[in-house]
Amino acid sequence: MRLGWTTGKYSTTYRAVKTVRINGKNKTQIVKSFGSEKYIRETYGVSDAKAWAKE
Repeated sequence: MRLGWTTGKYSTTYRAVKTVRINGKNKTQIVKSFGSEKYIRETYGVSDAKAWAKE
């Protein structure tokens, strides 16, 4: 598993993703969505959301 993120115009959303092979093709599946950078900082009281999500 690895950390994936999507950057939009106003926010960055973090999620745990894994790569699986289905019918000979690689696909990325979302395992858990952590939420936006602002949501992680406010909910868990951390200053660096990316470092928190990597743990």
